[in-house]
Amino acid sequence: MHFLGHELNLLWLTLLGMTVAVTLGGIFVNYLETFVPSELNELFRFGKTRRGGEKNRLLKVLEVPKDWFSHFYVFSVAHASLWWCLCARVFLLGLPAPDWVVEALDFAASSDRRPAARSEGVILAVTLFLLQSLRRLYECRNVHVSCPSSR
Repeated sequence: MHFLGHELNLLWLTLLGMTVAVTLGGIFVNYLETFVPSELNELFRFGKTRRGGEKNRLLKVLEVPKDWFSHFYVFSVAHASLWWCLCARVFLLGLPAPDWVVEALDFAASSDRRPAARSEGVILAVTLFLLQSLRRLYECRNVHVSCPSSR
């Protein structure tokens, strides 16, 4: 993507923005908690780290039961499977990447890309991500015991 005559890498910009937001939010919540709005504290503190007290109305609406996380892992397995098949096609079978993948990478990561990892490492990483997604889906469906009040 071009901006003011320069090619931007949207993936790195997104990662940088998320890193800054989470780091600053964590610093504010951990070290300046008394000066931070309670809504921000509630966003960062969940599960075992949550403190008692009245929950914000908006956060009550946005917070979902733990049972709903299995839908996330179903999507994660489908997504990881797609990427595993694409990586296998390119790295194991030696076929070119589909045009839509190349176009998406050109848009998000600039057209001036150079390989930064070996193909074995990419296959290993995508395989491990797929296995982790499958494991978490199995845990959500078969191991996790939920109660109606768990959020």
